[in-house]
Amino acid sequence: MTSNGSRARSYGKPNKSFMSASFAKMSSKEKLLVINEELLKIAKDAGVVLPR
Repeated sequence: MTSNGSRARSYGKPNKSFMSASFAKMSSKEKLLVINEELLKIAKDAGVVLPR
């Protein structure tokens, strides 16, 4: 359990796109969009609403 009493969730395997050569070649803007999309998925799974 975490310090706030909830169970820590395991995200699982990282998105393969973060490890790919094509990700490395993306612009910073494209990388941020991909990372943001993954972050939103994780937050939804955890029941967390992120500020916009």
